[in-house]
Amino acid sequence: MAAGQKPSEEKSMDKISITLTLYFEIKDADLFGGDGTVGYTKIHSDLRISHLEHFNAAEYAKALAEDTAKLLHTSPENMKIISRMEYEENTEE
Repeated sequence: MAAGQKPSEEKSMDKISITLTLYFEIKDADLFGGDGTVGYTKIHSDLRISHLEHFNAAEYAKALAEDTAKLLHTSPENMKIISRMEYEENTEE
C-alpha cells in the first residue's frame, strides 16, 4: 500500500483500468499473404492502474510487437507502430 493510502482507497484503485491500443502496419506476414504484402492490426490491452507504477510503455510496445511478429510469422522489423488515423485510413473499420 502506498504511504498515506487507506486500504479502501487501494481496493478502489484495483477497480480502475486503462485500455491501451497499439496500431500496427505489418509487412510480409503469412496472415496477410506473405512476402510483399502489407496488413494492419490493432491490439487492445486492459491494464490495471494499480500495476502501472513501474510500467514502461516503450518496452511494452516493443515486446508486444515482437510477440505479434512471431504469431504472424514475420520479422519484428516488419512491425511498425502507426497512428490510429493511419490505421483507419488503411482499413475498412
